[in-house]
Amino acid sequence: MKIWIKSTNTDILVLSETWLKKSITDKDIANKGYNVFRCDRSRKGGGIAIYVKHNLHTTVISSVSLSKQFEFLALKLELHKDHCITVVGCYRPPSACSETLSSLNNQLSALDFNEIIIIGDLNFDWLTPVSDGFKSLCDSYNLTQLVNGSTRPNDKFPDKSSLLDLFLTNSPHKYSDVGIFANDVSDHCVIATVRRAKLPKSKPQMIHKRDYKHFCEQAFQHDVWHFDWSRISLINDVELAWNFFHNAFIAIINKHAPIRKFRVKGRNNPWFTPELSGLLKLRDAAWAKARKSKSEGDWLNFRQLRNHFTSLVKKAKSQFYLDQTTCNLNNPKKFWKVIISSFGEEIVNELPSSIVKDSLSINNKPDILNCFNEHFIS
Repeated sequence: MKIWIKSTNTDILVLSETWLKKSITDKDIANKGYNVFRCDRSRKGGGIAIYVKHNLHTTVISSVSLSKQFEFLALKLELHKDHCITVVGCYRPPSACSETLSSLNNQLSALDFNEIIIIGDLNFDWLTPVSDGFKSLCDSYNLTQLVNGSTRPNDKFPDKSSLLDLFLTNSPHKYSDVGIFANDVSDHCVIATVRRAKLPKSKPQMIHKRDYKHFCEQAFQHDVWHFDWSRISLINDVELAWNFFHNAFIAIINKHAPIRKFRVKGRNNPWFTPELSGLLKLRDAAWAKARKSKSEGDWLNFRQLRNHFTSLVKKAKSQFYLDQTTCNLNNPKKFWKVIISSFGEEIVNELPSSIVKDSLSINNKPDILNCFNEHFIS
């Protein structure tokens, strides 16, 4: 998943059948630069997760998991003040009961939308009459299905290939370049499309640090040496003496190495080299060729490239973290920074907009803080 995000710079990524559970936190599956939204199944299997870039203002409008039917997660994406898109991720298992269509209709009818897209592994084979009931439901909402090839190919029996992973929208004219791509972790393919839109730009990542570009150690030592530090002995209060020393010393440092604002370009996966990126493109090209020719030789070539790529990815990640931890064995701060970075981005939780205490809703921020304070004191 991280490789896919790195190589495509996708804005929205929808995952079907995640198999996530409560013990797996959002931090465990975090991706730098993205917010993650999920709808887990209460028992084993199923589930939906949607990754959305930070610069897209997103709110959850529906999250439903119905036993033996489907997981349904609906988000509202604000492209600009006057236009929003409703993005729905849905997974329906092959063993879903007969009430599924009615339940799905109820979920869709409850949504208020102008433009909507529905994405996921719905296990309705669009290429066969089995999906006719679902197609009728789509027609009632004026939904068009954009994927036009099988997404679960059968190499031995091509005529048994199926189209289970769907992209449905009521604004098909706004979407272009629908594609089907190779996938190493599933027997389903990846589907993708491009929407014609001007997305809000992400704010550049800025940090504050000292600027040593013009730092002169000799000049710095000169100023430290010639400062009248004896004045500290004239101050009787230890706190005032410390403040005098601190302010004087920081003033000298700021003169020679001032704190400035810098724009930084982070790398999501520093181990993902240009060589791996090139091999990834070769693998996908081989897959597309084999899919088109259906030649056993082309399929063999694709499998060899796929296995080689997977092996190199594992080696690259292993070697990167081994090098980073080994060279920082004597620096605990840097060592643990490397370890923590391997688990994903730190999730920062905001203060809730309201809480309920004694059946009353509290919206004022100081009152919310006082409630938490009283709770922990008691």
